[in-house]
Amino acid sequence: MKVTLSSQQMDGVEAHVDEAVLRQQLEEHSQGHLLKFWDHLNETERCQLTAELSSLDLGYVNRCYEACIGDLKRPNGNCDNHLEPLPESVVGSVVRSDSETLKRYEYEGLMLFVSLVSVNLDNVYSHDTCICH
Repeated sequence: MKVTLSSQQMDGVEAHVDEAVLRQQLEEHSQGHLLKFWDHLNETERCQLTAELSSLDLGYVNRCYEACIGDLKRPNGNCDNHLEPLPESVVGSVVRSDSETLKRYEYEGLMLFVSLVSVNLDNVYSHDTCICH
């Protein structure tokens, strides 16, 4: 779907959006609900939304959706009947855990966090320029 704005300008300057054309194009793909809050948007926000919507290939989105729904309708496509809750022995609980176990979980979580931050910092500083400003 490509939406043509009646007058589009760059750098955040407001542009006029033809709501009727946009609404018709969305309805053709059963996506009219995307304009549910259109009346609450100002002209700039409407232009931004229109630009975002025009970048979508709604035909492709609908085909993907239909394929997923088709998979669920096939025998064995829906795995809900095969799912079971995890046994309590493998699920942690703050209420059922003693203070020593909670301290261990907190320590392991902090160590995981530190390792992730360390990896991310290594990635930032390994480049020629820092992306931080």
